[in-house]
Amino acid sequence: MTIAVPVWNENVSPVLDTAEQLRVFTIENGRIVDHRDFPLGISSTREKSRIIADNAEMLVCGALSAGLAMMLEETGIAVYPWVMGNAEQLVATCAGGCFPGQESVMPGCREWRHRGRKRCGNPRDCGNHR
Repeated sequence: MTIAVPVWNENVSPVLDTAEQLRVFTIENGRIVDHRDFPLGISSTREKSRIIADNAEMLVCGALSAGLAMMLEETGIAVYPWVMGNAEQLVATCAGGCFPGQESVMPGCREWRHRGRKRCGNPRDCGNHR
């Protein structure tokens, strides 16, 4: 599995549309085994969508425009927006089978709760249940 995250200072970039770097993590057996970085700074919306679609199966990001979200979803990319925090820690949580919890949701975001995101079912195995 491959998970893409727009990164700024090792954290999820607040806005994908203006992000300058994309980090793609390779996951094997529930663990991060590698990552690659791709420049996004001068890319158009269509180019950003293509770079993500060509290199990842899932995208974890902060805010993004409706147009970019639609382009990504049309390519089959699973898009998990409105997330903040350390990129590698969030990807490690996803790699372990959980989606980041409420503490990783961007402030003021109400849409996140309505997008069908579920925390993992086992409180002892997931860092989301504190």
